[in-house]
Amino acid sequence: MIALNDAGRLSRTRVGRRSTLAHELCHFAFDVPRLRVLGQADVRGAPNSLVEKRANAFAAELLLPRAVVRAAVPPGATGLTREGLRGLARRFGVGMLLARHQADNGGVRVEP
Repeated sequence: MIALNDAGRLSRTRVGRRSTLAHELCHFAFDVPRLRVLGQADVRGAPNSLVEKRANAFAAELLLPRAVVRAAVPPGATGLTREGLRGLARRFGVGMLLARHQADNGGVRVEP
């Protein structure tokens, strides 16, 4: 079971809740079976930041795949405009920070 604190700093918005749930889904799918963890209420002091980075990357790719960002670049363009990226973020229900990371990770330039 994945529980979400909707009063948490990162979970106050619909976009934040989606990202948090996708992040926790990674932990549930990959970490719990391996570590046999029954529950953890707070991971701010988590000793293995690579585990957290992997969960963030998993969530980003699940919610807005890099291939989708690359495919959104108009033919002949060198990248996406900021408005184009904002539209993509809205369509996929993610925040601009996640969308920007996915553009960077997918090699897509974001024009001012």
